[in-house]
Amino acid sequence: VQINERAGKRIYMMPILESKDMVSYDTRRDVLIEIKKKIDSVRDFVLNVRVGGNDFSNEFAARRHYDEMIYDILPIAQLLGEILTIFSREYVVSGPVWEFFSSDNEEWKKGLQNELKLDKLNGFIGKTVIHPKQISVVNEALKVSRKDYEDAKEILNWDENGLQVGKSFAGERMNEVKTHINWALKTITLAEIYGVI
Repeated sequence: VQINERAGKRIYMMPILESKDMVSYDTRRDVLIEIKKKIDSVRDFVLNVRVGGNDFSNEFAARRHYDEMIYDILPIAQLLGEILTIFSREYVVSGPVWEFFSSDNEEWKKGLQNELKLDKLNGFIGKTVIHPKQISVVNEALKVSRKDYEDAKEILNWDENGLQVGKSFAGERMNEVKTHINWALKTITLAEIYGVI
């Protein structure tokens, strides 16, 4: 707040959740809620909340290979789930770093794509990258499928007094305003930022 008062332009922050005090199951909830209260107090300046997957891995002496996802390390997957539960409904929370950027047969890329798929499914938006080769993989993975885009548009355009449940754009699944509205809003926003496949 003080920096923004002096800067003459908006300066954003990106808190990183990676400290060991949130690893202990006995105190995790209280620590995360206290951190959220502090972040809430400067909400307008928070660009993104990051998580430190490698820092958490270190606490459990774990390290994944390119054919293993962060979600395969159960204690970390549980911690990430709690972080998403507390933060992701109000903030953009980006997925933990993927430390591979090269391999003989591009296995690193397949591993990153697989983890990104799970990141998206669980509510992470974005991914911390550590090498330029990772950027295009992440940006491509964040694009919205045509089917999801069309379904989201349809859900957002339904009249609140009219149709509330119907067949999806491709005729493969159900669309329902009441249960899919937040997904639709997020999907349209991601499509505007990253594009549609």
